[in-house]
Amino acid sequence: MGMGRFSGSSTKSRRGRLAVVGGLAAGLIAVGGGAAMNAASTLDGASEQEYINAVQDAANCVSEAGYQVSPVTKTGVTYGFSVNADGSDGRAQAIYDGCHSAHTSVTERAYLQGLETHGPDRESVYQEFIGCLRKAGVDTVTTADDESAVTAKITTAEANGANIDQAWQCQQLYLIPLFGA
Repeated sequence: MGMGRFSGSSTKSRRGRLAVVGGLAAGLIAVGGGAAMNAASTLDGASEQEYINAVQDAANCVSEAGYQVSPVTKTGVTYGFSVNADGSDGRAQAIYDGCHSAHTSVTERAYLQGLETHGPDRESVYQEFIGCLRKAGVDTVTTADDESAVTAKITTAEANGANIDQAWQCQQLYLIPLFGA
């Protein structure tokens, strides 16, 4: 049993590290939607509040299926909730996947697509991202790097003593706006 992140989000599988922490008698499975940088409405019409409401609807759905869930919270750029379940409970994953699909996935996708930056805005956001990574000890990223190059450079920096947790937080914060959903 342990605590692990799982999500039906299409962005999660390529958007950061899988956090697994063992030692809990009754593990918590943290589940979440995706990213949010501000409360402005997106081009597709999904506001941050609409997105939060959709994640809350998914949490209610999981709760109605008999699982205890935590309140919806924002951690970094992810809105989500925890499900009190054994980490090996396939039923909890199936329930979550169904609830996410029914309540969150369309709104999440619309909201995340609206966070993407282009042109001069993208360059400015990329410079902020590079500054964030430098503070974490990752000083090799340039605006020419794509998502996979950035990920590789963060991983390499870990061996050189960078604050890897802070670097991954930077990646999670800026990944959607820079590289898309």
